[in-house]
Amino acid sequence: MSVTSRTAYAEPAELKMAMAALRSRRHTIPDDHTSTLWQTSGFEVTGVRSQRVSADPDDPESDSVLLQQQVVRHVQGIDEHPPRLRWTIDTAAPAGPRGERWGDTHFARSLAAALERSGQNVSVDSRDARHRPSRDHDDVVLVLRGLDLVEPHPTALNMQWIISHPDLVSMAELKSFDSVYAASLSWPAQSVATGDCPSNPCCSAPIRASSTPDRGVPDTGPAVLFVGNSRGVFRQAVRTALAADADLTVHGADWDEFLDPATVASSGVPNDEVGALYASAGIVLNDHHVDMRRDSFLSNRLFDAAACGARIATDPVSGLHETFGDLVQPFHDESDLTRLITSPYAAFPDNETRRARALQIIAQHTFDQRAARLVEDAVTALRGRERRPSRSSR
Repeated sequence: MSVTSRTAYAEPAELKMAMAALRSRRHTIPDDHTSTLWQTSGFEVTGVRSQRVSADPDDPESDSVLLQQQVVRHVQGIDEHPPRLRWTIDTAAPAGPRGERWGDTHFARSLAAALERSGQNVSVDSRDARHRPSRDHDDVVLVLRGLDLVEPHPTALNMQWIISHPDLVSMAELKSFDSVYAASLSWPAQSVATGDCPSNPCCSAPIRASSTPDRGVPDTGPAVLFVGNSRGVFRQAVRTALAADADLTVHGADWDEFLDPATVASSGVPNDEVGALYASAGIVLNDHHVDMRRDSFLSNRLFDAAACGARIATDPVSGLHETFGDLVQPFHDESDLTRLITSPYAAFPDNETRRARALQIIAQHTFDQRAARLVEDAVTALRGRERRPSRSSR
């Protein structure tokens, strides 16, 4: 607690002159703006005190004036820019080696690195660590919504980023979070129109630092490349490529029941080597879950491969051309894919054009940009929460 006077110290003679001037004419004291000044300095005025000041303290009969003093206190809360908040990113990926094969794991780590570059304190949790007691000290819990329904934390600010499986997300779940984002340009608008909780478009981003067009020489790698696990199904992109008699190379796990072992080059590629594969491939294949395709949730792989300047063939999804231009071409069946494979130079831009477009993708869709937006939204929400009664008092 501090007390401050609105006037500076003055010599007795100066005080006598000032008081004489006030008595001799009706003096209008200008509006006091010091409260505003205190607020902008991180303080607030909690009261006003009065103190009588004599021109000559040793003479009780001397002239005196009544000075106002403002009582101020420091405002507790967020007053840094940006504040260093404590975050947890919650993923649906399992712990251990199996989780290393999940795209969610690498997505979360890339986002965490970007948040830390912006001054935040970040932990990444697998689904096995979801109930650790130390979450009670977090300011923000950000759920990367995949397969799992995650209950909001009772004390943290709860944010959710839906990056896949939108059919699994209910209206009640959306409304239980403080902020919701979706890796789709159209789905948030649909959720508002249908009366669900308003959410914000927040597309994915290149998830690997190795995603640049200079990681490889075009057309020196696999003719047709797919990097991904089977997920226990004969994925559309791979099945269509085989029907189109493509010279296919697959890197990923759990393909034994679907593919000739000669087609599978490895059970997985180190994270920092994927960019080189994409940049050197003839064509990179991609596909989406049915609900992601319907609701325009663009795959992370699209951003990754596009940042490498790759030619990309994928199942049709709304928003492809607006986001990636001619780097990505849709195919509906094997005849479409055959056309793209046999005439890639006609269907896709040349190497220099693709490289220029890749650099634009990198500039427009970085995790640093996504992190800056999340931090700004979190700070705004926490400041608003400070101005409201606490949950326990409601």
